Amino acid sequence: GTISSIAVLAAINITGDYFSLRSGQSELDQEKEQLQKDIAHYMQLWEEAKKNFLQYKEDAQGSLDQRDRVQEKLNEKAIENDSLLRSLEEKDKRILDLEGKINTLASRLKAREEGKASASEQMRAMEDKVKEAEGNFFELQMENIRLKSELERVKKTTE
Repeated sequence: GTISSIAVLAAINITGDYFSLRSGQSELDQEKEQLQKDIAHYMQLWEEAKKNFLQYKEDAQGSLDQRDRVQEKLNEKAIENDSLLRSLEEKDKRILDLEGKINTLASRLKAREEGKASASEQMRAMEDKVKEAEGNFFELQMENIRLKSELERVKKTTE
């Protein structure tokens, strides 16, 4: 990540400065005998370099601390993400259960509708049979009346 890159760059800078300071120290040792009055100047540079090194070290530690805080937050988010994923999986299971129940109810409803249609057809057939029976009953009543009147007529002629 960006923080790791910053830490690597800081480490490279610190290492570069470190080797630069070591080279400067060697030169100071060599020039010490020849340039006695430059010693104070180089000592001052050395102190500044140490300050810079300490500052870089402090900055690097700050970067490490910041990286640790970011890692902690990342871990918290990962835990939260896992929790959300589990919740989502539970909801998906619940949806599948509900879809199964809906399909079952739809099948039962369809079967009932088909049963109602079948019952309606049977009812219509029964109504037709009742009408036919009523028609036959009416015809039988009419035949009965005709036969009664014929019987009366026959009785009158035989008397």
